[in-house]
Amino acid sequence: MVSCDAELGRTHCSTAHVFPDTACGPVNSLWDGANLRVSGACNGNEVEFTITNEGENMTQTASYVIIEDIMIQMEGASIQLDHGSSETFTVPANGSTWRLEIDQTAYHPLSLKASAAVEGCGTNPSGVISQGFVTLFPQDDAAFYEDVDCIENIGSYDPNDKQGFPRGVGAEHFIPKGKKSNT
Repeated sequence: MVSCDAELGRTHCSTAHVFPDTACGPVNSLWDGANLRVSGACNGNEVEFTITNEGENMTQTASYVIIEDIMIQMEGASIQLDHGSSETFTVPANGSTWRLEIDQTAYHPLSLKASAAVEGCGTNPSGVISQGFVTLFPQDDAAFYEDVDCIENIGSYDPNDKQGFPRGVGAEHFIPKGKKSNT
């Protein structure tokens, strides 16, 4: 439930998880069993992202990017985590919308990337935050048992309002290759 005092333009996300959440049938034997999850939080003057391996030990490294609004600020390819291990990254709480995306290991049966976004942490020098960037990118909900719905808080309701998600970046609404818009 969104507060009546919520600022217009802020993004609110809901996650639904259904059970049973185990796959039926065989899993590709080339998959190493790693399952990466990303969480993000506003922690004082920093945005903190944590990548956790909830599956088996990774046998290969995974590439990640950290995005500020729509610009990639950091790339890396040296993450290799054992079962239950995690690695944390911090960026400044400067009012930007920050996002971390990491590739799952090869042959992962549920998704290609794990990701999280944090909006509204800190303010920029003008005292404002950037908004509208969370829904530009796909959410981390490729697993058959999970769905994430992120919507920007709007004022009045327009019955003719038609939208697609993810919205995509720029006037052309670019989305990653292989992703489709949900309308």
